[in-house]
Amino acid sequence: MTWVHNKLFSWLIMTQPDYTYFFVHWKLQRPIHWPNKAKWSEEEAEKAAASVADHPVSDTMVFGELWRNRIRGHLIGLQEGVFNHWHHGRIALVGDAVHKVTPNFALGANCALESAVVLVNKLVGLNRTISENNRPDAGTITKLFNEYQAERKPRMIEAFEASHLMTRLQAYDGLINHFTMRVMVPLLGQSTFADKLAELVSGAPKFDFLPVKYPSVATTYQWKDEIQAEVARVSGQSRQEAMVFSGGQVPGSVPNHPRVTFWTLQVVAFLTLLWMFIVRSAPEQPLPLDQIQQLGLPSLEVNASQRHVLAGIQP
Repeated sequence: MTWVHNKLFSWLIMTQPDYTYFFVHWKLQRPIHWPNKAKWSEEEAEKAAASVADHPVSDTMVFGELWRNRIRGHLIGLQEGVFNHWHHGRIALVGDAVHKVTPNFALGANCALESAVVLVNKLVGLNRTISENNRPDAGTITKLFNEYQAERKPRMIEAFEASHLMTRLQAYDGLINHFTMRVMVPLLGQSTFADKLAELVSGAPKFDFLPVKYPSVATTYQWKDEIQAEVARVSGQSRQEAMVFSGGQVPGSVPNHPRVTFWTLQVVAFLTLLWMFIVRSAPEQPLPLDQIQQLGLPSLEVNASQRHVLAGIQP
């Protein structure tokens, strides 16, 4: 999976042995809210593709080459949001029907599967408590669906916010996002995104009624329920041994390497930009003659000719 960043648009490219899948994300001039819907024709799709055809998507290829060799392609509107109501009566919704995220973090399908897992867990648990003569009434079904939504919604808001922010970061949407991607992320490395994605995915639910075999070796990141199981299994061992089995993330312990969140990056970027603005906005002060003499400069004429260089960097 490859990301390519640009000003107000970005690429997401995924390759397989026989096919390459690509997405170009543009920022619209204004948000579109329901019941309005954005639709574009094939001619408009061609025009949009032509506008970025000469932009590189790798060291050896521009986007126009991908577009000319496509099997199919469409220009569509991306929707995002988390609904407040996920069920009614005996009907419950999962996936994009109630929680839809932008594809930049590739979380949409995972989120749909997670919701299906939680809903099935609830239904299996209910099924174990009923019989042919004791079928659940409407109140019981509503209570189950409320529990399903209450368990899933906070996690979906987290996934939505992560995808929402990633979309804006990759498109340099705003000064802080631009500075974060062009300056902060190169300094810290792509592991920032990998850590955030791993932390988010590691909390995924599983089928409670099926056996799960955990890996026998330590990994950099493990499922959160796996950590709990490993800690319980090695409860008689030392805390250090437990950390080895759980990838260094025993609950209550310090992770084995620091994590940098997107919000931390943005705060640091904002403070850096604020400092740069203050420095650039500060008026230049001429150096007093007595200080020039104390510095041992050759002459006043030399210092005067270099004052703008000594005072600050000019554009």
